[in-house]
Amino acid sequence: MLKEHFRAAVDILEVKGKSLNSASHPLHKGNGREFFVKEFLSSHLGKHVSKK
Repeated sequence: MLKEHFRAAVDILEVKGKSLNSASHPLHKGNGREFFVKEFLSSHLGKHVSKK
């Protein structure tokens, strides 16, 4: 079950990452990817982990 959960999470991150391909500037792509990773980690790590 855990393996399927993370496989689905990977699929979601890949789709979100591909949506940034139309961004015109590399900075916009990077900021978007950082947001998606932060969102993923926030939902999978405990509240005791600092988000910066």
